[in-house]
Amino acid sequence: MAAIAGRYRGWAALDTCAEQNAEAAAFTRVGWDWLTCDKQIETIGHDPALDRHTVRFDYRANGDQDGEESRSFEVAVEFSGTVPTMNCMKDGSKGDNPQYQVIA
Repeated sequence: MAAIAGRYRGWAALDTCAEQNAEAAAFTRVGWDWLTCDKQIETIGHDPALDRHTVRFDYRANGDQDGEESRSFEVAVEFSGTVPTMNCMKDGSKGDNPQYQVIA
């Protein structure tokens, strides 16, 4: 897990870059079981002044029996700058993409 933690950028199917970064932290926290969990991911707060997002994860291990309670936690991520991104479909730059860091 440690070898992947610094390289995994989060699930690309999520709605925002902030959610992707938070999901990467969730994967690191839960471990490989995260890949097969039934999960619900939702941004529950946004502070525009800091560009800080709070993302909530509700999850249940795949195959849990009835009666097993779901688990949940929240991750806070904050805008940390931009990075220029190449356009993979044609020549040139796609522009600057926002970068976020997990803060809590």
